[in-house]
Amino acid sequence: MQPNETIRLHWLRRDEVRLGMETIARLWKKDHVLARDSALFRWQYGHGRDAEHLGFLVAEAEEGVVACSGLMVLPYHMQGTPVFGGVGAITVVDPRYREQALGLSLMREADRDLVIIGSFGINPRIARLFRLQGRHIFTYPRYVCLTKRELYERYMASAGGDTNKARAAWEKSGHSTAVSMPPGYTVEELWEGNMEEWDRAWRNVFAPGLIGVARDAAYLRWRYLEHPSFTYLALIVRNSRQNVCGLTVCRTVPLPDNLCALRILDFLPADDNAGQALAVRLMEMLPDQCVYMEHAALGQQWQGLKLLGLDTAGAAGISAYTSPPDLAHTDVLSEFMVTHKDYTSQSFAESPLCYMTLADGDQDRPN
Repeated sequence: MQPNETIRLHWLRRDEVRLGMETIARLWKKDHVLARDSALFRWQYGHGRDAEHLGFLVAEAEEGVVACSGLMVLPYHMQGTPVFGGVGAITVVDPRYREQALGLSLMREADRDLVIIGSFGINPRIARLFRLQGRHIFTYPRYVCLTKRELYERYMASAGGDTNKARAAWEKSGHSTAVSMPPGYTVEELWEGNMEEWDRAWRNVFAPGLIGVARDAAYLRWRYLEHPSFTYLALIVRNSRQNVCGLTVCRTVPLPDNLCALRILDFLPADDNAGQALAVRLMEMLPDQCVYMEHAALGQQWQGLKLLGLDTAGAAGISAYTSPPDLAHTDVLSEFMVTHKDYTSQSFAESPLCYMTLADGDQDRPN
């Protein structure tokens, strides 16, 4: 449904990256990373609904583009069966056009024919619009453990936090603990030489028991190996029979005062031993100045990280944003709308079979 006869909704062509960036700069923030970094913009929205278009929808009036909505098309699956879906990333409307429900019109068009659509890190105003569409609004779970008390207090001071609250948060939070490698298990870096083995493990071991975004080789290449801004470390674990039985991906996030955090983007073990082996490797590579480890995911697969002390208690004292940290934002408000015959929007997000992380959206990027 068009808001009125003078406004046209259309997807940008692949050669219109610059127009998309200019739209974000004009309607949202001039210094937003997607308004400054063409490589990141092209990476984020490069998978459109077809080969000719970006995943970036605009509303154009006589004076030019007056609203936009980004869509990251993703390879969702239901226990190995592909379904069409994506994640929304940035919806902005010129204030002069908000009374025409232009934002809702953009969302309806962006969502057309999608079986699963979600958004991570939404603001309360957008959440109200999503509720009108019948989407499930929830707080994305974050799991955190702190390392050394003195590092945490330095972090809190650099973020403008209260020292007394820092001490109280420290007492309530999970702390890193020592764990040992289970016998016969080995961990190695994921690269092109073993990517095919991971792909087989994904299809045969993991995908049949999970729903969410498919972690096949094509996705991992795009999401991590080809990312234009960050360098990720992807690791796979093998059991005593040399079979691939798990994956984790992480990166070191710089914080003020020469501190850092370890963000775990993926943690997907096939069993407890595989989870323990991956957790041990993460602990071994922990930087000396690391304040905390962080993971955010739906489902049950994260629980191997309890061995390192990760839990939900620590998240209340750690900013969800890192550049710079903002202790007023420790939650990640999110949403899903699902039209699959076997799931409602809420039951999909709450299903123990669901495996999705913040890596499946636009949250791990320069803020």
